Amino acid sequence: MKESILENYQTAAKVHALCRERAREFIQPGIKLLDIAEEIESLTLKHGCGHAFPLNLSLNHIAAHYTPSADDETRVEKGDVLKVDIGVQKNGYIVDAAITLDFAQTVETKNLIETTERALNEAFELVQLGMGVGKIGAKVENVMRAA
Repeated sequence: MKESILENYQTAAKVHALCRERAREFIQPGIKLLDIAEEIESLTLKHGCGHAFPLNLSLNHIAAHYTPSADDETRVEKGDVLKVDIGVQKNGYIVDAAITLDFAQTVETKNLIETTERALNEAFELVQLGMGVGKIGAKVENVMRAA
């Protein structure tokens, strides 16, 4: 990999880590989804990167890809589970990952989050050059089904 490509990925990854850290400390019950989006997206730009896509804030039953509009008054409430999907790019090189914030703190939500994290970690252990995505997906499915 060319050094410049690696540097772009490293920069995007560092900014992505800052965004995840800020999301964990900033997001609390009562905050509007739009305020979250503005905060995290401005942090990305402040550190010299761009958005790979608009910040996705998927609340409770919304599985993925919800972005608040300018007039969205939706707030995070106690009892909610929020997925924060952040895409950061540097010169077109993208880092994309999500975190889940659990404001419900029920046994069910804790188990779900722990299981999905375990599935992700076990999938990461399989990743290597030439590995088919089907094997990785099967590992995730097996961990989830076992739980």
